[in-house]
Amino acid sequence: MTKQTEKAVSELLASAPYTALDEVEVVVSGIAYASNKVQPGDLFFCVVGTANDGHIYASDAVSRGAKALVVERPLELAIPQFVVADSRSALAYASAVFFDDPTSKLDVIGITGTNGKTTTSYLLEWVLRSAGRVTGLLGTVEWRVADTTRKALHTTPESFDLQELFAEMVESDVDTVVMEVSSHAIDLNRIAGTDFKIVAFTNLTQDHLDYHHGMEDYYNVKESLFLGSDASCVICIDDDYGKRLFDRLRDEGRTVLSTGFSAQADVRASRVTYSASGTELSLVSPQGPCDMHLSLVGRFNVENALLACGIALQLGIPLSDIAKAFATAPQVPGRLERMNAKKSHDFSVLVDYAHTPDAVEKAIEVVKSVTQGRTLCVFGCGGDRDRTKRPLMGRAALTADYVVVTSDNPRSEDPDTIIDDILVGMEGAEDRLAVIPDRRIAIRHALLNAKVGDSVLIAGKGHEDYQIVGSEILPFDDRLVAAEELDAL
Repeated sequence: MTKQTEKAVSELLASAPYTALDEVEVVVSGIAYASNKVQPGDLFFCVVGTANDGHIYASDAVSRGAKALVVERPLELAIPQFVVADSRSALAYASAVFFDDPTSKLDVIGITGTNGKTTTSYLLEWVLRSAGRVTGLLGTVEWRVADTTRKALHTTPESFDLQELFAEMVESDVDTVVMEVSSHAIDLNRIAGTDFKIVAFTNLTQDHLDYHHGMEDYYNVKESLFLGSDASCVICIDDDYGKRLFDRLRDEGRTVLSTGFSAQADVRASRVTYSASGTELSLVSPQGPCDMHLSLVGRFNVENALLACGIALQLGIPLSDIAKAFATAPQVPGRLERMNAKKSHDFSVLVDYAHTPDAVEKAIEVVKSVTQGRTLCVFGCGGDRDRTKRPLMGRAALTADYVVVTSDNPRSEDPDTIIDDILVGMEGAEDRLAVIPDRRIAIRHALLNAKVGDSVLIAGKGHEDYQIVGSEILPFDDRLVAAEELDAL
């Protein structure tokens, strides 16, 4: 934790209406929302989550030295208590105050949407670093503070951890932060208290319906990021949700820039040529036209690049500098990442994070466009997540020539039950699919069946280096496994 001075609870809760059960001024030296992390002198927030209620752990927090509690209901504990309507929201605002409002000293760019957040973030962060900015990166793959990286625990950290990371960035002379903003983070108020300079939207397709109550609810949560901020907005308008959001913001007089393939987009591609080695495109923008080379392939990656370009333009980066950076952008981990083995093979192997029907279909479409032979796809679906998308995933995977259905992260569910749900969407295609629950054996099967000129796409886990089976987190990295199996062929 970065060094902080003591703060009065009344100051920390200034943005969260509260009722003090004891009329005393309480000064605390820290904040905690997990009782096992409480230090003497901390203010403990009893956060009500989807699975646990922090009020249950209040007595443990007190025994560890908590000086006061923030609660949603009074507890029978002899300690100062401050009652708020929403302890999670109060935690977010209090954390921002505790760390002296770090985002007021940073240019924070928030990128949300179903697919493309990670690739857009990596492209944009590369452009900004190439332009001389000192950057921070927060997303699904990793958290980066200047030149220091660590593995990401969530796409968007819990509010206290987020504000602590922002404070660390300020101390490390970071000036610009690129962060992915998940719908869960928006709905659970993790980003409350964060001052965004720009917010951007990629697209919206079916995902997380185990959490959201349908697509309309999912969209409304995403939209609230834009309506709840006075930041400039950059919106990809290539899908109906993007168009809807753009129109809403424009009608409200907001500063909004549109991107995409649409002829109405402010930043758009007028000509695109795809190849296995990358993409050539002619771009139209408010700064004029520009020819660009991308090391990435596929239409959806062009959409991601156009969005990153729009954000960079809003930050004042010259178009020529953006083009130079795009030409040298490195591969994004687990996003159509091409696998190399010690021995050469006459077919290609790619690993991608695609785990929604739309993302799977688009990833296969890209691979097919640069493959002379067949496209083989290995994929599964996660357990304890939206069951309704499983048959849709199966149907989307059938755009490949041959499919191996396997296990992903089954969590507490029976892998065979998950596979049965997937196969509902694959009826009639039994002659070009195999069912192999063991993911390593499934990958091996696909590689053994690949012929000259074919491509094997291993989808669903991307950069992840684990598999969740029951309550165990087991080591499993599609990239490592694919390389090992390639070398064993």
